[in-house]
Amino acid sequence: FNSEQLYISFDNKLGNFNLAFIRLGVDNIPNTITSWNDENDNGIVEFEEIDYANISYYNQNELGLVLSYPFQIKQILTGINLKVSRLDLLDYIALTYGFDVGVNYPLKYKFLNNSLEFSNVAIVFKDILYQREWNNGTVEQKLISSIIGSSIKYKNFSLNIDFKYNKNFEI
Repeated sequence: FNSEQLYISFDNKLGNFNLAFIRLGVDNIPNTITSWNDENDNGIVEFEEIDYANISYYNQNELGLVLSYPFQIKQILTGINLKVSRLDLLDYIALTYGFDVGVNYPLKYKFLNNSLEFSNVAIVFKDILYQREWNNGTVEQKLISSIIGSSIKYKNFSLNIDFKYNKNFEI
């Protein structure tokens, strides 16, 4: 499995923008589709039925672009990600798009003589309007998943807790 990333951040009068270029891939995958001939018609791959000369190799690559825009509304930190990618697999090509929205609300509730603090609560909705369109006409869609999290601090120790939920939440 290969993964390469390039992250760029820039400011303008609208605020801060982040851009990520991402490549995910697996190289040298054996393609054995044409390397087996079931000569005795038993449906079981047997050593003598494999033609190793017919094994070829291919790569699977996905090139992605993520544009992020973090902003703040009063005390609430908010962000939006736009995600676009191209997936190549053998003779098939897919274009994928979707976006995420996140909100982080500061709490700063303190307990136990100010030594225990619930510092924030956040929610992220991932893969909103997600769609992957293949060049053979197949269209894949995903349900929206959500992540709810919080941070708890005790003196110099910090614990982050996240819960992911993705069952039957559709728009």
